[in-house]
Amino acid sequence: MNWPLLIAIIGAIGAAFANGWNIIRDRKKLLVEAFFGEAFFPSGEKKDVFYMVITNIGRRPIYISKIGGSHKKNSKFFAIIPRFPQKLLKEGESYTEYTEDVDKLINKIDNIKNVLAIDSLKKKWKISRKYMHQLKEDAIKIKDKIEQNAPSS
Repeated sequence: MNWPLLIAIIGAIGAAFANGWNIIRDRKKLLVEAFFGEAFFPSGEKKDVFYMVITNIGRRPIYISKIGGSHKKNSKFFAIIPRFPQKLLKEGESYTEYTEDVDKLINKIDNIKNVLAIDSLKKKWKISRKYMHQLKEDAIKIKDKIEQNAPSS
């Protein structure tokens, strides 16, 4: 048996595997989460808000250019106007954006296909189905709470 040739082949296979693993590990990846919740403002006011948390779980920096979602019927994009026009997320960094315009989202929650963030290269990063399902359940709870607190006429 030719041992130097066998060692060279094993080394080549190991190097190919290591390079492939580094390519897979080195890609861009975002985790997008969305929630309805209560926020306490400096004025002491407490409001229902919709907020998104976007975390860079990849190894490369990513610019977030838009956040929002799309509708089921026509896939039209709706935007949440961010506080920063573009946000650079480095490895491990997260960014939280919120809107106080909860009523519109709650009333249209059944027509929302997905909630997402779009990076500067136009790649769409969607929330998981689990989060979308939870979002719809939370919207129903908030809608019921608003209806219970509304004055009856």
